[in-house]
Amino acid sequence: LVEGLRRHGVEATVALFGDGPFRDQLSALGFATASVRPSPRVRQATRYRLTGGPLQVAGLLAAGLPTALRLAALARRVQADLIHTNGMKAHLLAGLAGRLAGIPVLWHLRDFPPGGLAGRVFRAASRQFPSLIVAISDAGVSALGPGSRGPRIVRLYDPVDLSRFHPSTPRGRIRKELGLDADMPLVGLVAHLTPWK
Repeated sequence: LVEGLRRHGVEATVALFGDGPFRDQLSALGFATASVRPSPRVRQATRYRLTGGPLQVAGLLAAGLPTALRLAALARRVQADLIHTNGMKAHLLAGLAGRLAGIPVLWHLRDFPPGGLAGRVFRAASRQFPSLIVAISDAGVSALGPGSRGPRIVRLYDPVDLSRFHPSTPRGRIRKELGLDADMPLVGLVAHLTPWK
């Protein structure tokens, strides 16, 4: 995404929740990055651990507030025109940051909200924080539930740059390695396997 934006004259600053290979790769490509570390409590929270009641959810929201404030300050400092988010934590933290900074927020929705109170909080935030939600599937749109008061939601399938990703291995070689007949259908699937999928 950032490479495509740059080709169109848009420079992005990528805020990350920590250091690692992704930051190294962005830096090597010459993209500005900023580390905005959430508290350990926020970093360790997952959709699978949000089984507690209102006190747990309220405590987690309070623990995330300093991160949202730092994200808002960063967005103001780099004079961001738009905040684009990926992932549940980023949607909530940067969504709040965008509201605080007065900067529109685009959620790139790839996940389903968790169940219970945490899911209700997420759905409520989806109607308040983003200016636009881009969902990669109809199922993702449906998971947000009904609500005409929320932002515009657009379904946009993830694109594939066919100039970079194309079949370059002869088909026969892979079939031979797998021991498959030439007329047997062969389908490849790459996915993130998680219980909620």
